[in-house]
Amino acid sequence: MEDVPYKYLVYFHRNGKVVEQEFCNTDDEVKVLQAMAHSKGCKCETMHLYEDKPVAIEPTQPKKEPETSTPQPKWERRCKCVETGKVYQSVRDCSRDTGINYRAIINAIRCGSSRNGLHFTSSLNEPTPICKVRRKRKQKTKTGIRYVCTNTREVFDSFRDILAKYDIPQTSFYRALRLRKPINGLMFEKA
Repeated sequence: MEDVPYKYLVYFHRNGKVVEQEFCNTDDEVKVLQAMAHSKGCKCETMHLYEDKPVAIEPTQPKKEPETSTPQPKWERRCKCVETGKVYQSVRDCSRDTGINYRAIINAIRCGSSRNGLHFTSSLNEPTPICKVRRKRKQKTKTGIRYVCTNTREVFDSFRDILAKYDIPQTSFYRALRLRKPINGLMFEKA
């Protein structure tokens, strides 16, 4: 087997000094070495051994994804206290200065509500946002179920009527109903 003379000499440069040098025969090997140099943080220079001049073989570098601007985290945004007029570089700075939890300040900015008597805005020019009216959840009621007091034979359309009339806690009422025990001297059952 004959010794094949090398066709290329590849230099690895870092800070103006040659760190490594490699010999290779094909363009593909040169590209691999250039990628390896790039991963090591070196610049790469390729020399053709028979022509004594640098060869411009483009290395295959990984494609860079386009830079997207990531939104700034909420606690790093500037905020202003409406009452004091003081401007803070971040919500965390505001939290440290006022003693209010930073999440509470973020919610106050979002809703326009106050925390410890202070209102906050997210930027200097922005007016205080109008808080969205939060809808109260409908409380689950057992509709259509009527209850009878076995002592007085009084019929109630819902358990809420019983709770209001006799001032009984809801959990106690349901526990007494389930265990068939009296509550405040009264027995109830479903009609």
